[in-house]
Amino acid sequence: MFYGRHAYGAEAASITYFSKSASELTLAQAALLAGLPQAPTDYDPLRNPKAALHRRNQVLRAMHKNGYITKEKMLSAIHKPLLLRPGHLYTQLHQPNFFGWATQELAKKFGPKQVELGGLKVKTTLDPRLQALGLRAVTNVLHTSTDPAAALVAMDPRTGAVKAMVDYLPDGRKMQFNLATQAHRSTGSAFKPITLATALSEGDSLYSTFYGPPQIFITDPQCQDKNGAWDVHNSADEAAGTMNLLDATANSVNTIFAQLIAKVGVRNVKAMAHQLGITSNGRYFKTVCAMTLGSVGFTPLEMTDVYATLASGGVHHNPQAFESVREPNGKLIKLNANGRRILGPNVAAELTYALQGVIQHGTGTAAAISRPAAGKTGTAESFQDAWFCGYVPQLATCVWVGYPAGEIPMLNVEGVSEVFGGTLPAEIWHDFMGPAVANLKVVGFPTPTITGTTITGDGTYSYSQSPTG
Repeated sequence: MFYGRHAYGAEAASITYFSKSASELTLAQAALLAGLPQAPTDYDPLRNPKAALHRRNQVLRAMHKNGYITKEKMLSAIHKPLLLRPGHLYTQLHQPNFFGWATQELAKKFGPKQVELGGLKVKTTLDPRLQALGLRAVTNVLHTSTDPAAALVAMDPRTGAVKAMVDYLPDGRKMQFNLATQAHRSTGSAFKPITLATALSEGDSLYSTFYGPPQIFITDPQCQDKNGAWDVHNSADEAAGTMNLLDATANSVNTIFAQLIAKVGVRNVKAMAHQLGITSNGRYFKTVCAMTLGSVGFTPLEMTDVYATLASGGVHHNPQAFESVREPNGKLIKLNANGRRILGPNVAAELTYALQGVIQHGTGTAAAISRPAAGKTGTAESFQDAWFCGYVPQLATCVWVGYPAGEIPMLNVEGVSEVFGGTLPAEIWHDFMGPAVANLKVVGFPTPTITGTTITGDGTYSYSQSPTG
């Protein structure tokens, strides 16, 4: 329960207004706090003492009327002044959006009643250094007041711990809306690894070949709508030609991924998305084949969760806001951060191998850093949303860029004529991830075994037999 001035729970409110524990409050002080949640701003005793006094006395009269206190105690308390002694523990909230999300997560884990009672001592997962690096990376790229907004989420794939959560409006406005956790925006081709994960899990090979023409009509019934066959175009209508899934991923070929989702089944791809970390459903996640091209809208937190699962070798961890939680008496509450295997280790290694190609020679070369990294660009129709999601073994990060007001094309932004995932989002990702992991040991990705193929340690491959499919 919110008591104003960043105080959630009675214990936090007691420290905020009286600099002491809730167990030490007098009747008059407790009544003051009891009256705050109805309108914390209107009854703020530090700003509106008269309104707060009136509200406190209303509470005292209601307590007497309902038999909780005697008339003598009511009158004695009513005649007491507010006797405020403001504390400073909760006077500043440096990361309000992360704090708001963490508060919601606290209520999910322990129930609203426990949070309302207060007294829980929480250490969050947020890393101040990474948070500062994230904000700097965004502001160094988007610094004109008319620029689009951005959100960045970074997560430890080994635990699900959220290490950074940045949402940014270049014009300096503050939003009640958390872009990182609440903005469902079209993912573009950043969704394609989910389709690829489904195909590889069903036994397809990265060296399966497809013909990717500039335009294709998908006649499979699951992909048809009231207008008939699904009409799919490649970006800029380029002729992609015949290629395997490795090259189709690196070059983000729409017409090949349209064929792939028809082959593996749209419902199977949707199920895979949920297993990898997508929690949205309903109007945000309709069961349509166009999901493979990013027609669906997910939040940056959800997308980071998906890529963290890939980075962890196929083990999914729910996003974590807390490093530790203690009861009011100091007892440590055990948090369940166990992961669940979604992809086989080799499938996850194959996916990562394919996504390394995106950064090495595909659409995401602007994201390259001085260590092995994997990722994927994403661009919505008409450049209305742009993403870059990627990872090293120790950290997964997604960057979204777009206009919060609606689906507005991003044209001529900071010298970029058309903003797609490989431009500003990849640049922000690069500027964040480089320094973010600079002090971490350089760790390579697991080496996959691909059907009919042996991948060597230097990232090249040679055929042991002719690849099938």
